[in-house]
Amino acid sequence: MERYVITGGPGTGKSTVIKLLSRLGYVTVPETARKIIRANLKKGGSSLPWKDWKHFQKEIFAEQLRIYSKLPKQKTIFLDRGIRDGLAYFWLNNEKPFDKLLKCQPNYKKIFILEPVGKYETDKCRKEDKATALKIHDLIEKAYSKYKIVKIPNVSPEKRVEIILKHIGGEQNE
Repeated sequence: MERYVITGGPGTGKSTVIKLLSRLGYVTVPETARKIIRANLKKGGSSLPWKDWKHFQKEIFAEQLRIYSKLPKQKTIFLDRGIRDGLAYFWLNNEKPFDKLLKCQPNYKKIFILEPVGKYETDKCRKEDKATALKIHDLIEKAYSKYKIVKIPNVSPEKRVEIILKHIGGEQNE
């Protein structure tokens, strides 16, 4: 199984790239944080980054581990964010990450960090301002410093996918 992480700060176009990869037939995993935010907004829950960010990060971690345990074998898989993204949010808040997150070293083949796009917008799930989003972006890069990182420039989503596919060496989705 080849796991590739598509990451970067908020609003860098990760989900758009993941959707394009999915349309090409690749196995993809959507962003866990958005799934948890939407569920909590719907049920009036408090596991939200602007209410209880620590609990929110623990819930993301647990859900990512659950999802990873069910991923198909012998497939090229693209993940919208990886487990180590959570480190950036602890560092942003000057807090020590919980031990399981700190020690977790998932087996990712490459980390694709999408460079920020010129336009930044908030939404129901993304409430950080642009300056905070840029700080998170830098901290995410730090979180993956032990992995092979490929920076993907701010070009069209289609061109980003093309660059990513060239970097995985033409591996087939088998």
